[in-house]
Amino acid sequence: DFPFSGSPMITDLDDDGDLEIMVGSVNNLVVVDIKDRGSSDGYWSEFRGGFERRGSHSLGGCTNLDYCNYNESAIWIWDDGSCASDLSAVGGTASGVDCKGECNGVAILDCAGECGGEAMLDICGDCEGEGPDDGVDCEGNPLSLEEVSLPVTYSISNIYPNPFNPLTTINYGLPEYGTVKIAVYDIAGRQVARLMNNIQAPGFHSVVWDASSYPSGLYFIQMKSNDFTETRKVLLIK
Repeated sequence: DFPFSGSPMITDLDDDGDLEIMVGSVNNLVVVDIKDRGSSDGYWSEFRGGFERRGSHSLGGCTNLDYCNYNESAIWIWDDGSCASDLSAVGGTASGVDCKGECNGVAILDCAGECGGEAMLDICGDCEGEGPDDGVDCEGNPLSLEEVSLPVTYSISNIYPNPFNPLTTINYGLPEYGTVKIAVYDIAGRQVARLMNNIQAPGFHSVVWDASSYPSGLYFIQMKSNDFTETRKVLLIK
């Protein structure tokens, strides 16, 4: 036990090929000599308190056996949050293997069931369709002027294309005036983009997300307005 408030430092202080732990301050310093260099390359690299400073941060990995990118050596260090995403909904596995058998891969089943294919659903949900004809809905029913001009509920009516690269359009409806917030979140729940934060009138609206600067992966589009909240999944494939 060391009665010091500062973080320890591990380094080869005297250049003798092994390591020392230094704890304390200039006027009250304890140095402990370590003869065992550890089992992983770089494991005893210099470390000054906290993952985000300096030291063995890069040696972490996925420590969950259920994922394809499980890193056995990381269990002696820490889980860095890099476990693969669940791809079972797009033709892969829950362990993070895509439909082509690649761990953390980006290949998915398209709407025609082809792994890595390019077929997409249209606005009516038809594979490789062209959407409804002008003046009618997806069921072929004529649209009245009221139905065309004003939605009766809040909704994200469609996100198209999805999967996409690199542009996708979020279409949504507002039955009344209100502040609309639309944001994009990554698989870890971090907000990575804000697409809308403004007061809008009732009607049908759309906003485009340009994901050119973002890596491939699963993202979540969330829309909030008054008491309404809806979240949709989108898949960026580059």
